Amino acid sequence: MKKIPLLFFILFLSTACTRDTAGDIENPDFLDITHETTFSLQTTEEIPYEIVNQSDETFYFHHLEYHIEENVDGEWNNLDLITIPSPDLAGPTPLREGQSVAYEARLARGGDHTYEAGEYRLRFEGWFGSEEEETDSFDFTIEFNLE
Repeated sequence: MKKIPLLFFILFLSTACTRDTAGDIENPDFLDITHETTFSLQTTEEIPYEIVNQSDETFYFHHLEYHIEENVDGEWNNLDLITIPSPDLAGPTPLREGQSVAYEARLARGGDHTYEAGEYRLRFEGWFGSEEEETDSFDFTIEFNLE
């Protein structure tokens, strides 16, 4: 009889760890994200995207605070580049149920970093509730390629 609770605990532990340790982040079902997928650095450094909140709650995220990651040999590596030094000055963007919002993410340049052709993504963090992040947060991504 004691084996059943232990089995559920192991199952819970394995699913809880999977989300944080997985190399890929799946976008939540409640976000509909549209964007172009291929860009040339000669023509643009801005990635236009639109997000639709399909949930029945207000979703918050910092549209100015995102991380740029590069796919190298099947593994996503954070380039430690954020768009602006103080993204919290703008505050979180509320995305009410059924509402959509469109922005352009700017590819940040940090130090001597230059981009090469390849697969990249922008990783954002968002949450439900209030403007202050008091609940569980969700990571979501916008993937794109550079030619």
